[in-house]
Amino acid sequence: MKIYFHIGIHKTATTFLQKQILPNVNNLVYCDRVSHAEFKRYILYTDDFEFKASEAFNLFFKGVESNLTTYFYSDEEFYCSPWDGAKDRKKVIDRLTKTFENISFVVVIRNQKHLLNSLYLQYVKTGGTMNVKKFIGHKKYPLVFTDSYFNYYHYLKYMFGLVGAENVNVMLYEDFIKDKANFVNEFLESIESKPKILSEIDYNKKSNRSLSPILLPYIRFRNRFISSPKNPSLFLPLVFYKMFKRADLFLSKLFPSSNKEIIKKDISSEFLKDCISDNVKLETLINRNIEAEGYLKN
Repeated sequence: MKIYFHIGIHKTATTFLQKQILPNVNNLVYCDRVSHAEFKRYILYTDDFEFKASEAFNLFFKGVESNLTTYFYSDEEFYCSPWDGAKDRKKVIDRLTKTFENISFVVVIRNQKHLLNSLYLQYVKTGGTMNVKKFIGHKKYPLVFTDSYFNYYHYLKYMFGLVGAENVNVMLYEDFIKDKANFVNEFLESIESKPKILSEIDYNKKSNRSLSPILLPYIRFRNRFISSPKNPSLFLPLVFYKMFKRADLFLSKLFPSSNKEIIKKDISSEFLKDCISDNVKLETLINRNIEAEGYLKN
């Protein structure tokens, strides 16, 4: 029995893979995060003094046959939240490796500068009100946003040490952007049972549309008054957030692109300076020329 965990990271086509690819392949049991919500909560939130690997194992196979060959679970939240600095990343990996003996990981990483911009858009999309200067490096509840979330080297090095490099498939989101079909084929080829897609896939369909940067000032101002996932107790109830969100996404289709730089290069470079330094070691670790894909290096 082999178990694979695809753990994101965020904003790297995880929703596309979860909705359009993984439910439509053969030769593996796709364990989606809805049917495995209890297992997910146990891994993420159980107190360290109460966590038991045997209980996590039983929750994973609750309602699922445990005598099959290949299981695949996908959830970017196992990389942990960018809004609290992903402070529990190590704990989650430790718990998963203690729970399952024959485990492999698939991790998709993304150019840190581009990811930073994408996360700021997501922050505003889900109710955030801060401008870029306040957002970058904010370290007070409910937003703890640190550069450690973007440091892939230390995270992957630790993972390699636990399960071996042969059991960690590191892929680049930039490859997905260049050739989605080829990326998906390589993604599936990394799985021991070599699953195949059973139905035609629309590679141009967007599963998680971003906001247009043009709309940001208007949405940030409006977010001060409307309850949202980021601020659930404001003047107007959550139903208004859901209504305006649909309108925002519709308008983003009309104004899909902008030459306006969301986070200026000098600000992002200063915030990500430690990650940029470690990208040199990351290249060696994953044996890939990431500088050619736009990753910053010293």
